[in-house]
Amino acid sequence: MGGAVLLVILTLSAFAQSQRGGSTAASRLATPPTLPPASDPAVKARLDHEQNIKDAARLAQLVAEVRRDLDTGADSTLAVASLKRLEEVAKLSKTLHDRMRGDNASAPK
Repeated sequence: MGGAVLLVILTLSAFAQSQRGGSTAASRLATPPTLPPASDPAVKARLDHEQNIKDAARLAQLVAEVRRDLDTGADSTLAVASLKRLEEVAKLSKTLHDRMRGDNASAPK
């Protein structure tokens, strides 16, 4: 009987502590780990690198679509959709170029 009372007391104590914001194993597991701040240069470099890869893949896709349009279209005309793709290529390549130039500006030579 004494063991059951002790178990009830410990359970109630742990519950009360968790309600007050105390640290228990369950509350430590429930909180998500903190991420490094976005201002951290290593985090920014990794995020920029991932975005560069996505942008380069999109550029390749757009260029392939324009090439396909040129191959299948008439000799003297270009579809409006191709012109829009080319505008996106120009914009995306400038963004990618500027981001990569910014990444390498602080790199040692």
